[in-house]
Amino acid sequence: MKKLLIPCLALFALALGCNKSNFEIPEIADHTAEFAFPLFNTELKVSDLVDNILQENTTGDTIIVNADNTLTLFYSGDVTESKATDIFQFFADQLPLAVDSSYFEVPVKTPDGVALYRADLSGGNIFFVIKNTMTEPIDIRFYIPQLSKNGQIFEYAFQDIPAGGQATIPAVDLKDWVINTSNNLITFNYEAFLQDGTPILRLPANGGIPAIFGLMQQVTFTYLEGYWGKVEYGLSTETIDIDINQTNLTGNVQVKNPKVTITVFNSFGFPTRGLIKYLRFVAKNGDLLELESPLIQAGTEIGIDFAYPSFAAGEVGQTKETVFYFDETNSNIAEIFNSEPVQMIYQVNGLANADDNQTLVGFLTDSSSVRMNVKVELLLEGSLKDFAADQTLALDFSQFSDADSPFDEAEFKLVTENTMGLTTNLQVYFLDVNTVAVDSLFANGPQDVIKAGPIDPTTGITTGSTRTETFIPFTADRFNRLRKDAKSAYLKTSFTSANDGTVPVKILANQSAVVKMGVRVKTKI
Repeated sequence: MKKLLIPCLALFALALGCNKSNFEIPEIADHTAEFAFPLFNTELKVSDLVDNILQENTTGDTIIVNADNTLTLFYSGDVTESKATDIFQFFADQLPLAVDSSYFEVPVKTPDGVALYRADLSGGNIFFVIKNTMTEPIDIRFYIPQLSKNGQIFEYAFQDIPAGGQATIPAVDLKDWVINTSNNLITFNYEAFLQDGTPILRLPANGGIPAIFGLMQQVTFTYLEGYWGKVEYGLSTETIDIDINQTNLTGNVQVKNPKVTITVFNSFGFPTRGLIKYLRFVAKNGDLLELESPLIQAGTEIGIDFAYPSFAAGEVGQTKETVFYFDETNSNIAEIFNSEPVQMIYQVNGLANADDNQTLVGFLTDSSSVRMNVKVELLLEGSLKDFAADQTLALDFSQFSDADSPFDEAEFKLVTENTMGLTTNLQVYFLDVNTVAVDSLFANGPQDVIKAGPIDPTTGITTGSTRTETFIPFTADRFNRLRKDAKSAYLKTSFTSANDGTVPVKILANQSAVVKMGVRVKTKI
């Protein structure tokens, strides 16, 4: 877990390049001159760093400052939208039709498990050709009782169609037409008569070709109403990158209560249960880690019921929101995040009418959809140990540029006032123009020089600040070499929460650290 710690680590990494201020200047003693020069003096707040982090970020992740000044980091995937018009195919290949009787039933082409009661159409067209296969003229009335516009059913009447002749019902734009059917059927009806009024129950086929032929194509709708049976369909498959390696950090962390939040905006007008087929994480070593939860049972109908607009309640056109979580109370997510995952992959299907209600009436509109957003939520709170942040910065020893007046001794002084619950282990390597190490600040290796602020073990919040002063003596030879050769400093730091990384801490937007560093030199006069 690395990006989680940026607000803490950046305080120290950035501090090293900040403005100078006055530093303590000791009095001059007998025949000895002492001079003290500041290197930097800065105060940075965690809140000041939030914007910087977001500006560096290109993945759409978000940091939120909560009301209690805690910070929450969100990793969000794209909002996936499953449109009803993409999932449920109606009227596909509905026609051409060969009408071979005066009462010809055709089932409406609907998805599996769906029976149509009503469809308000927005487009498409329909036309018919009527062939008189009799040996004398006929009159005919052709009509479709289930198809109407402004209360008038689809109907055409023709008089005196000559023997062997034909009549054409021109292509009709189906925009604003309505299908009403109680049994998912459309009937194509005709009444034919000879000139003397004799009814014709069935126009004979001609060479095996029915007398009436029609075509219905490219039918679209604005509203559908019907029965939705118990049917499973695909909704969303998505991958979310968890880019918590924004800086070159190494270490380990125990995250406190990570959470995956799934938010669903549903305008399907029938019950839908979200079946999570899988939700897995890719660890930084490439292993796949399955999220285990009572809500994820492969091969079963266990899932999360989405809120939905109800036909019975007159909620056509409304959208209902459902939010649910996977956290440490209902899953093994805490264990997973302690493995530092880098990706989350999930697939969610929908199960319509999971309770198999045989009387269910549902609906869809042409804008109905299920929009789903899945995000990983990390409160910037936890125990951490040995997190490293390396930094290279320029050094300016111009105050000591007179090489003919060597100093007899030198001492670096580091002063910190820290309100965060982090202790910093620091080493500084002084580099020459070729980035070769000339010397290091601590001859005996890195030292814990920035002490964590006092922490309330119950809340994980620091209760004050801790001031530390660290003096690092340098011999004349060491310092004189630095002032001549050192052009930059390479800082190796590692950060650990209190009690050797065993105490969880909260990172608050109003926390800050003051860091000062200077050098004192002495020479004979």
